[in-house]
Amino acid sequence: MRITPWVVLVVAGIYANGSFSLADPLPEEHRGGRNEEAAHARVKRAYQSYYYNYLDEMAMSICAAIQQYVGQIYAVRRTPGEASTCKDICTNDELRDQAANEWKSKQWGCSESLHVYKGSKVLAENHDSDTDSHKLGLAVYRYQSCTLAGAGPNYCCCNITDTVY
Repeated sequence: MRITPWVVLVVAGIYANGSFSLADPLPEEHRGGRNEEAAHARVKRAYQSYYYNYLDEMAMSICAAIQQYVGQIYAVRRTPGEASTCKDICTNDELRDQAANEWKSKQWGCSESLHVYKGSKVLAENHDSDTDSHKLGLAVYRYQSCTLAGAGPNYCCCNITDTVY
């Protein structure tokens, strides 16, 4: 299957605007024809995140990858230095109130706490070549605990499931 330029732009619009409607018209300049090259210029950037905060994406990816139960998963931000543990945060009624009604009565818990490091060295783009090989880039520390308070985790892996754990 070939991904056309307008598909990438639509997906990018979802991330950039937070919502999308099928009734939203696609601008003429992105529908192909004479302006195919202009639309293709956006496609070349499609391998990069359109979301402004890649730290959330990294945390969410890890939380989803380590999840062992069927259910919803969230990477919830935590302020390092606060007294609440990830277990406290994930089971808090205020967090539960943010969920859709069908999830509020489910079992809420924590599966992990993470520290996604800010300010890591940004490596060069390697879409078309193998630049910056053998160099350290982004970093994450996995605590394998949900009960750490104080400095440390800046993300909690919270999950909602029917399973009691």
